[in-house]
Amino acid sequence: MRYGKGMMIDPNQPQVMAAIVGGCVAAVVSVTVAVTNQLSLRSMHKQKLDGDRDLAERKVNADIALAERKFQFDKDLVSWRRRYELAEQVLAAAYEARDALNWARGPGIRQGEGQSRIAIEPESQAIKEARDSAFVPIERLAAHSKAFAALQTLRDAVMAHFGDEAAKPISEIFEVYHGITVAASMLMENAAWNEDRQARASLQPIRDELYGDKAKAANAKANAAVKQLETFLRPILSAGAPV
Repeated sequence: MRYGKGMMIDPNQPQVMAAIVGGCVAAVVSVTVAVTNQLSLRSMHKQKLDGDRDLAERKVNADIALAERKFQFDKDLVSWRRRYELAEQVLAAAYEARDALNWARGPGIRQGEGQSRIAIEPESQAIKEARDSAFVPIERLAAHSKAFAALQTLRDAVMAHFGDEAAKPISEIFEVYHGITVAASMLMENAAWNEDRQARASLQPIRDELYGDKAKAANAKANAAVKQLETFLRPILSAGAPV
């Protein structure tokens, strides 16, 4: 090994070997640090991506759960409101129908009642008065036709929401209704019998349907039907809206 100009460095010299080895070690350390830093950055980036993905998934799941709860709440609210309104409408119509049925059989005829009947043939004064009198229960029921129409219209809805048993009282109310109209119609058709004592006596069972003990039983049946409706529908009106 020579020093100075033109001098050669002997790589076998300890100092030279140490310098070479030191340089290599430094290079390896530098590369190792760089690789380690790169791996660390990649790991941190992956962890961040995983965390962001997990957060996004949890947010999506939370949004889905919230949307499902809102959908179910809206569905329950609509169902509750529909059942509430149905119960309210049916009971209001049933109360009016019950009162109309009781009034239709009420004793006494007020001035002018029965005269809305339209005669379809020539009538003597006696037959006209008999038919007008027999027509009074029908006329009284007709004054509350909207209530009976509402019950008839809502009957299927009651059956759908509350079951067949809940609709049964409505059918019983109409049985009483038809009993009144049929008996009154028979009295009108046979008004001429009033001029014959024996024939008039044969109409007494029909009169009993309207004004006798059978009438009281029919009124009791209508009242019981309304009370039965209440057992099905009042709990709906008492229950609060879903929360």
